Amino acid sequence: MLRKQGKTLVRLVTLFATGVAMIALAGCSLGGDSTAQSTPQPTHQGFATPIPTQVLPPKVASTLGPPPTDCPKAPPTKTLRVPDFGGGFSGDITFLGDFPAWELGFETNGVFAALGSTYPSSKIMWVVGPNVNQPVTLTGQDLRNGTPLWFEMFPSNSGGGTDYFTTSAVLDPSAPNRGSTDNSKGHWNIWGLGIVVSAASCYQLDVTSAAGSWHTIFAAGTDNP
Repeated sequence: MLRKQGKTLVRLVTLFATGVAMIALAGCSLGGDSTAQSTPQPTHQGFATPIPTQVLPPKVASTLGPPPTDCPKAPPTKTLRVPDFGGGFSGDITFLGDFPAWELGFETNGVFAALGSTYPSSKIMWVVGPNVNQPVTLTGQDLRNGTPLWFEMFPSNSGGGTDYFTTSAVLDPSAPNRGSTDNSKGHWNIWGLGIVVSAASCYQLDVTSAAGSWHTIFAAGTDNP
């Protein structure tokens, strides 16, 4: 009887010791997890996608010098005269160019002489039509070194926005920045933009679209260098 009680007691002591050991191990395990959870973990610092920096025309001297006098002869352009054109134009207005895009702003002798406040530039008005639904693209370059022409696209009269610079100005018929008008010839879309040059030189301006294309050559410079 005593021997049985002794064996029973040994089993109880063994079970108790085993239970204590398991609890201790569990405590260590839990303690390890708790420590790991409480340790500050490195976090990913999220940053907003940066707004792309606008590419700007190269800075030039405050004056360009006189326009050159030896530029190649420009191909002849056509004239467009529509009485009561509308769209903010008044009086006897004659546009130059060819279908489908016509400009108003180049001097008759081809001299491009206006100097903008930031870049040497001149504002040109463009009308596209009549009844043209395809976009027109304006590009150009310095004939002496291939430097591209820059264009300053002005904000819309009705929708606001900001102006921006580009070397490929797209006159999108769905978004003319100076509105549109209808007259005896049909429907016209109107744009105002600046043409920016980087030196006194000879430049070619290319006007391209699926509806028709043409180009001209002009001398650029400042009147009073």
